[in-house]
Amino acid sequence: MHNGYLDHTQKVRIVMDNPGDTLSVGFGTTLSSSGNDESLGIDNLTVTSTDQI
Repeated sequence: MHNGYLDHTQKVRIVMDNPGDTLSVGFGTTLSSSGNDESLGIDNLTVTSTDQI
């Protein structure tokens, strides 16, 4: 908790069938205050391929 506000975590899992040869991942935000007041972070990002090579 910071100044009365709780931190938020979100777990996301994306499964793709036949995604192709490349993968592009992007992140964005619509924070409602300046960067010295709010922030975000990406932690424990894992990309796994189950294709047999």
